[in-house]
Amino acid sequence: MIITIPHILRRSHITFMLIEGGRNTDQIPTKSFVTNFAVSVGSVAIELRQIPNEPIRFMTDPTQKSRTKDAIIAWTWITFIEQNGTNPNILLQMPMTKASVRAMDTTEQLLQQERLPMPNKFIIAGGSKRGWITWTTATDNNQLVSAAVPVVINILNLQKA
Repeated sequence: MIITIPHILRRSHITFMLIEGGRNTDQIPTKSFVTNFAVSVGSVAIELRQIPNEPIRFMTDPTQKSRTKDAIIAWTWITFIEQNGTNPNILLQMPMTKASVRAMDTTEQLLQQERLPMPNKFIIAGGSKRGWITWTTATDNNQLVSAAVPVVINILNLQKA
């Protein structure tokens, strides 16, 4: 996770968070779109990476395949269905949402520790499966999220089949 706090905070009441992908084998980033954004706008910005943490192997998978992205989502949903829906915590969206909420909590703790103004709004964005997570993070009884910007996934106006 990268938290950028610009020297000149012109919009301290709003924090922007971009939920990103990546692999746990990626190099440490040296430049970030979010850093440029934070400095340009004068607001704290977060880049939350490795959502989901991948690649991953599941202990209960007899093939022991190294799975990424949609293959992880598929595996967790198949397992959830095979367990008759008794364990929603198995679904990949749960830890992805929890990580996003914790990133906001961590940012607030850092700002408090540094004696900087606390945001009263978060704008969160993410693409593809992280677009899905923008929705679940915003609906996680989270009154601080003032805008969710899902890029690519649009699950609004779904109708029951």
